[in-house]
Amino acid sequence: MFCAITGVARSNIGRIYKEATEVFKYDYGVLQLTLQAFEEMGLNKSSVIKFVSSCPDLLVGDMNKEFLKVLDKFKSIGIEYGWIEENLIEGNTYNCSHMLELLCLLTNMGCSEEQLGKLICQHPGLLFEASGIKAEMEVQEIGRIVRAHPLLLGSCYLKKLNSLLANLNTGKKRLCDIIKENPLVLKEWVLGSTVKRLPDSGEELRSQMMKTKFLLDLGFVENSNEMRKALRVFRGKGGELHERFDCFVKAGLNRKDVSEIIKLAPQVLNQSKDVIQMKIDFLVNGLGYPPSSLLIFPAYVSYTIQRVKLRCSMYDWLKDQGKVDPKLALSTILSCSDKIFIRRFVNQHPTGPEVWEKLKKQIYPD
Repeated sequence: MFCAITGVARSNIGRIYKEATEVFKYDYGVLQLTLQAFEEMGLNKSSVIKFVSSCPDLLVGDMNKEFLKVLDKFKSIGIEYGWIEENLIEGNTYNCSHMLELLCLLTNMGCSEEQLGKLICQHPGLLFEASGIKAEMEVQEIGRIVRAHPLLLGSCYLKKLNSLLANLNTGKKRLCDIIKENPLVLKEWVLGSTVKRLPDSGEELRSQMMKTKFLLDLGFVENSNEMRKALRVFRGKGGELHERFDCFVKAGLNRKDVSEIIKLAPQVLNQSKDVIQMKIDFLVNGLGYPPSSLLIFPAYVSYTIQRVKLRCSMYDWLKDQGKVDPKLALSTILSCSDKIFIRRFVNQHPTGPEVWEKLKKQIYPD
């Protein structure tokens, strides 16, 4: 069914399931509407398929919103969507938020739209091959490197990140630290070069052991697909996972249920303890949902509080007007893009758009 709806090749389904498991639990029609929104932006079917295959996160959370902003930015600097598709490398993963931040950063550095368009076209690696972006380096730090070495990132066609990490015997954090200290080291990691293994620092190994022990204690099977998926997704230090996990237990869920949430959506532990507590508190005390609703829709934790407030406030207003099904799942309200939400819900009432804009100004005052 997924292949029939999306057109994605069966060989890519495994990766999408690993990186965006919750999309397979969407209500019927939500996935189609999400893909339709991409096509309405001007992308053809083959482009949508390639983008989704390269960036499964586009189908969940706020990432589709970030993606649309990236497309708008490319359009404003004169870059055609076909050019983007041609420069996506199969097997690589791309972070739309980082791309958008980097494009905005280059604009703030003084690049006109015409200059920025020429720069990206001449050096596509600046966005698509820069290991710093894929290794989750802070965008401000990338900006510092760009200012100091303007042609370096775009002219170095680097090895794929996973290959580089394996050859260096290191993790993303250490790799970022090395690049920050000496950006010119990127020249040693270009395609065709022999990469020397880094000496073991011990820190990465300790963190990995803590993450592995954490998962084993939760009942994960060693070396299982579920464990490999969780270890690949987890960010931060191993010691931080326990306190984040405990946020869900303290909210009233038992450890077994939280373990199931982690198996389904391990990325929920990538946020700080304070952010997780705040989002669960809003779910329970602000929206009136029981903590157990996270078992059905763990991706809730991936959305910003502002997005949740806006969508739910609008939905509540429409319910009072008798314009929507009063028993819609939270996933249906939050998962689709703004464009789809407006068409499917907001426009069901003549004054819906006016109420929507008023709520946006209240919730997003800036």
